[in-house]
Amino acid sequence: MKLWWRFRGKSSLWSEYLHGRYCRNLHPTIVPYNRNNSLVWHRLYRIRDVVEPFIFWTSGEGFVSFWHDNWFGQKPLAQLLHRDTYTMDSVRYYWHEGDWNVPRILRIIPMPFAQTICQIPIAAGQGDKIVWTGYSTGDFSMKSAWEAIRQVSPRWRLLYDVWHCSLRPTISIFLWRLFQDRILVDARMRQKGFSFPSKCQCCEAEETVFYLFIESAAVQGVWEHFAAIFGLCLCDTGSFTHMMHFWRYSTPFHSDLHIRMLIPFLILWFTWTQRNAAKYHGVPFSTDGIILEVQRPLHTLYAARTLTSTLWKGDLHQAAVMGFIFRQQVPRAPSILRWHAPSPSWFKLNTAGSSLRNPGLAGGAGIIRDSAGHVHLAYQFALGIGTNVLAELTAVWRGMELALTHGLAPLVVEVDATTVISLLKSRASGKWEVQHLIMRIVCLQQLLMADVQHVFREVNGVADHLRRKLLLYR
Repeated sequence: MKLWWRFRGKSSLWSEYLHGRYCRNLHPTIVPYNRNNSLVWHRLYRIRDVVEPFIFWTSGEGFVSFWHDNWFGQKPLAQLLHRDTYTMDSVRYYWHEGDWNVPRILRIIPMPFAQTICQIPIAAGQGDKIVWTGYSTGDFSMKSAWEAIRQVSPRWRLLYDVWHCSLRPTISIFLWRLFQDRILVDARMRQKGFSFPSKCQCCEAEETVFYLFIESAAVQGVWEHFAAIFGLCLCDTGSFTHMMHFWRYSTPFHSDLHIRMLIPFLILWFTWTQRNAAKYHGVPFSTDGIILEVQRPLHTLYAARTLTSTLWKGDLHQAAVMGFIFRQQVPRAPSILRWHAPSPSWFKLNTAGSSLRNPGLAGGAGIIRDSAGHVHLAYQFALGIGTNVLAELTAVWRGMELALTHGLAPLVVEVDATTVISLLKSRASGKWEVQHLIMRIVCLQQLLMADVQHVFREVNGVADHLRRKLLLYR
């Protein structure tokens, strides 16, 4: 993959030789297979169709292929239009005096595609730039290449939680092995072919994973002890997954690791250590012993100020019962937020945009007012499927386009998304997907003498109401 990326994106003697030797007058993406070519070219040919969908071009000098390079944004035009024959024209062939040559484009491109092409800004004075779409910054790396092509299984939240900083790596590794059914209890050893009598350390039953950690009499007493502290009624779970889900969703504050997940993890770990101590050192396996072992690291974390009130969110009373006292946060004094009119002869644009699931159905809105607070125009728009960043930037761009059309300048632009502010300050060095939008906004900033500022959402209430009304009725 890296070899094809270097071949396509970097000007070097090696890449020029390969172009001249194997491509001749053809674009690299349409060169047919030839068994007589070198082994290096065979490797490049095999990986070509894998890498090419992740390559995007920003056209500055215009030397990229009009038909076969993906500068349009979705796919190369040759794949979108499905024509029989294509020329080897470059993008600059369809420019005229620093802008798009609309009549020439309309002769070969259908109207919907031509309109989209004419909206793509020309980065005059900049070179053609290759972009790796597998990473947000557009830079190629082996890590992003692997992430782009590998098959990813759905993430199991339980395995993600075990690596929390409150747990020692030894405990995290044990929990990971336990949830993957890789703990060598007696029943597991028998499955591997070992023959010996099996007995749980607290009774005469056979030692299985589920029996040892959930069903044994001593461990059931541990679960019931901590369930009583949190006011929970244990039920027959049937599996580790159900047990962990029961504890996780017993509180509404389950987005991050909560004490109601940390304590079950510790119960499982100290059940295992107590079992080993009983089996190999003759230490009694008891409910009280496990409870004391679970409480000890909690007090250690509390003394080190690592066990913060965030882990006990919604359960501060239970924390006090267990001896953990947290200082209540003093509520911040409220402050008055209101919209401020721009200076005389200036106009103010407030915008808002979002998507329902990021990405999902997206849209935005905006409103332009003068120094007296009078509304000059308001707008809404739907985007289809998009991200929050795309919706926010599109809202700014459409508002500035309308301001330019109606002569509403100079202009102050207020947005409640800090991401938009940072992207505009970086001048398109952020996410490659929105570089075209950023370039358009930067050009409009110069034409309108516009100043883009951040504002709190409460101040941006009118634009935000228009946005929510649009998405609500879609």
